[in-house]
Amino acid sequence: MTFLLLHRGLILPYDYYGNHLDDSGKTIDDALERRNFQRAGEALSQIWAQLKIDNHPVVSRYIKPLIDNPAATPCVNECEHLLWASEHIHQSQYLLQVVRCNNTKCCKPWRSYYFQILNQRFIPAPVAYQVSKLGRIPSRFDANNSNFFNLFERLHLQKFFKEKLMMDFLPFDRYCLSLQQDIQRRLCAICGLYFSSIASMKRHKVLHSNRYKKKEMLINYNDDDDNDAGEPELAMNSNDHYQQEQVDNNSAPIIMNIFDFFKSDFEQVKKNES
Repeated sequence: MTFLLLHRGLILPYDYYGNHLDDSGKTIDDALERRNFQRAGEALSQIWAQLKIDNHPVVSRYIKPLIDNPAATPCVNECEHLLWASEHIHQSQYLLQVVRCNNTKCCKPWRSYYFQILNQRFIPAPVAYQVSKLGRIPSRFDANNSNFFNLFERLHLQKFFKEKLMMDFLPFDRYCLSLQQDIQRRLCAICGLYFSSIASMKRHKVLHSNRYKKKEMLINYNDDDDNDAGEPELAMNSNDHYQQEQVDNNSAPIIMNIFDFFKSDFEQVKKNES
């Protein structure tokens, strides 16, 4: 039984435990919506469990979210998912790339020559060209232009493309006629990631917010404390103490009173002389 035949005519009920939508289709009961979604997920997993791929059975089950209330999800947990997605997923209107990273603590080692061919891991954006006196050069958007560089040319000429097009980032859907009005709004101006929707790009921007950076610094600080707790404390000699004082003295001053900070040093000398 193929995957398509298995889903032919399949309709998953959205209101198994009751209708959680109003007349305009907006959610009015978040808890009921999650229950209905879980029921649909469980039904779909039961159907997928009937599949066999290359004569191997498919194991499928619905996994509940870690936190039942999405509104109460801390920024750290949300950003962990966004950070993972930014490192492993590249989106576009008609192509979704999910590629493992090179960190063996995160992903399993490569089992093919994929990384040797695509050392940047993701397929680069298509780039159109026009023929000039000097040869082929990347062209700006042109509805009549249908000539594109091949994959291996795009892999090795990324810097050349950006210089000629005067662009820091190349959106994947740059030459898609129906998306021209949304291209820039789907592109993160900070890191250059391109998304299949404006909403996805806005969620990604949380990673660049000051709130996330403060949370990340706090997590790193706590991790350092945990690592230091497991290490033996070394005795510090007089030279080490002197060097530590030098480092502390060169650090940024902590201003407790702004008036005392700007007070002239000569006033203290006059008081001592008197």
